[in-house]
Amino acid sequence: MGEPGAARLPLFYRRGSWDDGTREPPSFLQKGERGNVNIGPHTVIKRSSNVPWRTIEGKGILVDLDSGYYFSLNRTGQAIWGEIDGGKPLSEIAEKIEDRFEVDGETALRDCLELAEKLLEQGLVVTVSS
Repeated sequence: MGEPGAARLPLFYRRGSWDDGTREPPSFLQKGERGNVNIGPHTVIKRSSNVPWRTIEGKGILVDLDSGYYFSLNRTGQAIWGEIDGGKPLSEIAEKIEDRFEVDGETALRDCLELAEKLLEQGLVVTVSS
């Protein structure tokens, strides 16, 4: 049985820095962008190697060790993050989200693409192929 309605909650939040505040965030965090990467249903992404993560109190917490910023994911974001392995296109991940959260395919794909874009902008994932 799926988890109805979970896919339309906000997927991703950028939180503050875990350091003492003396470090400047990298320029891409100050600007809120990181290159122009076009992604689509056939894009394959993988997690960056310097981004450990854990589930804490029901939220997925990602830590960018380079910038010191941490990020949180809701249940849908965690499910997508869990499927990002560098081997599956976003369309295949969306199919799993569609089944798990009982949403239509368009919504699942939109959520996957939206989260992938945000993760790419922050340098938390990299593209393997597009």
